[in-house]
Amino acid sequence: MKSIILVNQVIGPLFIDIANFYHESGFKVTILTGKVEETGASLHPSIDIVKLIRYRRKNPITRIYTWVMFFIQANFWLKKMFVAAEVFLSTNSPLIPLLSHYLKHKKNFNFRIVIYDIYPDVLERAGYFSSNSWFAKKWRRLNEKAFQHASRLFTISDGMRDVLTQYAEAERWEVVYPWVDTSFVKPLPKSENPFAKKYGLEDKIVFLYSGNMGSTHDLMPIMNIAKAVKDQSDYFFLFIGDGTEKNRLERFALENDLKNTLFLPFQDPEVLPYSFTSADIGIVALSVNASQLSIPSKTFYQMAAGNGILCIAEHKSELSKLIIKSNCGITVDSKSLELLIKELQSSFKEKVIQWSFNSRETSKFFSKDNVRRFI
Repeated sequence: MKSIILVNQVIGPLFIDIANFYHESGFKVTILTGKVEETGASLHPSIDIVKLIRYRRKNPITRIYTWVMFFIQANFWLKKMFVAAEVFLSTNSPLIPLLSHYLKHKKNFNFRIVIYDIYPDVLERAGYFSSNSWFAKKWRRLNEKAFQHASRLFTISDGMRDVLTQYAEAERWEVVYPWVDTSFVKPLPKSENPFAKKYGLEDKIVFLYSGNMGSTHDLMPIMNIAKAVKDQSDYFFLFIGDGTEKNRLERFALENDLKNTLFLPFQDPEVLPYSFTSADIGIVALSVNASQLSIPSKTFYQMAAGNGILCIAEHKSELSKLIIKSNCGITVDSKSLELLIKELQSSFKEKVIQWSFNSRETSKFFSKDNVRRFI
């Protein structure tokens, strides 16, 4: 039986689908991970799970520590393996793709790499270190070597592929867009939604941000919008998740008496179909520095829920192009917030209905069939 080892510090819905698909395709599947986050799908019981250190996002120090320790543990575990296997590496944690270089002497391994976020670029633009630093230059050289040793290279958008050509030729990169289980997350009237009822959202136009609140997610413009419309009682801004920026956002809401905002922690997986469908507009935000380096997978959950999309990103970003092409929302950058505020005060409510329909229809093009492209 063929063997494959998946290395990902946090196994979420996409990697669960990938693991299950490899199992269904006749592979013996082993996963090296710190945590499995099951939502609508569960891992097949015959898949082996090797638990390593969990990712902790509390602050930059714990994030970096858990990233490095996961890399060391995965490296140590793989060095002990002498069975012939495919090894599927992801950018969670950021150092993991480099194992393709550090383990190049292991002739029993055939490496595949999927890039969800481009490192070290994301960390440079978030201010962790300079692009001209010795560390950044060394990381880039290691990227080139790691990608050279990989048999297949994947990323999740055409724009990211264009950026990644600095490390490997364009023809080597296979683009596989993220997907969502549209039977798990699907439109639900607020009148039938227990989450919406619990938080009194039934009669409001709800803007939802769900996910990590980190330095690459430009969320302060949303707070300024909430401030601008705080006297319009039908608009409400819901933030679900955690991250290094959350305290700053909560402090801003408190200082400006924003009673139209609510911050909640990450929700249990079984709550997701209800939390997403409690909204009318899904917020997807990327800082200017990260707009070409990532495309949040939560975008597709928002679409599946039938939420119009408020995209805070550069207009040239892959994310903005998707929203514009699909006509499922509005794209603004931090310099054009006045445009959105005017929209909120005029014809916005009428547009939401059309955006909702277009979002749901667009989500159907990002189905689980995409997983087949990894074989």
